[in-house]
Amino acid sequence: MDNKLKVEDHHKLILLDREQLEVSGVQGVVNFDDQEIVVETNRGVLKITGSELHIKHLDLEAGKMEVEGLFAALEYTQSPGAKGRGLFGRLFR
Repeated sequence: MDNKLKVEDHHKLILLDREQLEVSGVQGVVNFDDQEIVVETNRGVLKITGSELHIKHLDLEAGKMEVEGLFAALEYTQSPGAKGRGLFGRLFR
């Protein structure tokens, strides 16, 4: 059995000068506006905050996204596989 991760299983963030961000392992965009982008990745839900945020490129088939703007924070809000753990998931445990 091969212990190497498949390319689509990798998750990588490349931040350049707090103005350009490349993300791999993207599975979907939950919501976005010019101050916040929330994406589901194969390693959890990633919340990107800043100003003048713009999704420059999105390819869900390849799992890649490029974002431009001024980044203030990158935060993981859920662990991988934690689907259904929103407000109702927490209320009805």
